Amino acid sequence: GAIDAPGLFEQFFGGLFLVKGIPLTLQILFLLTVGAGIAVAAMGEARKDERLTKSARGLFYFSFFLGFWLLVQPWDEVLVNLRHSYHLSEFNIYSFNRMERLEGTVDFLPNVFIGLLGKLGLPLLELAVLQSLLGGFLCVWAGENILSFWMKRRSSIVTAALVLFPPLCINASHGFTSALFAATILWSIYFLFCKQNILGWVLLSVLPCIRPARAFWVALVWLA
Repeated sequence: GAIDAPGLFEQFFGGLFLVKGIPLTLQILFLLTVGAGIAVAAMGEARKDERLTKSARGLFYFSFFLGFWLLVQPWDEVLVNLRHSYHLSEFNIYSFNRMERLEGTVDFLPNVFIGLLGKLGLPLLELAVLQSLLGGFLCVWAGENILSFWMKRRSSIVTAALVLFPPLCINASHGFTSALFAATILWSIYFLFCKQNILGWVLLSVLPCIRPARAFWVALVWLA
């Protein structure tokens, strides 16, 4: 007879997505949170009330978190990346294959951290998508800081535009390190051009460790 093979979402985050009512609840909460954020942001802008602005920003950040759960979908190539993390966690070798050293990924540092955390028994796939979410939050935060510096004030409308920006929402939910890589670039720009802080150069030096193939981008910045 046929063998029932467990699907990805039957085990993903403990089968959370199979719980009846969870997807619908997330959709309703997302719409309510975005709507409430827009209303509070409009009042904050009209009254120039800093407390309302902070509340609206909090609502938008929460909506970004809810949107992650609605969009999360690990791509198949993420599993290719995680072979490196798995072999590191189980056999202390960062490689696509266990028996020979063979690297098959464009990402490095995040996968190493995931592998090290895997040694603690933490689930690798969940760690991968959570690092994407972390990268998304860091992108929003950095974008806020950069635009606020240029605008000379902090606006919750900027936060809304960032958390609802489709490419960022997608890249923060598929398990790749693209959001984390972009966040590192944004924070380096913020510290270099807005704060004139050496931390910007430190972050630039980390970029090739995240994606070695992007070392040329760092070289261009240094030449500039």
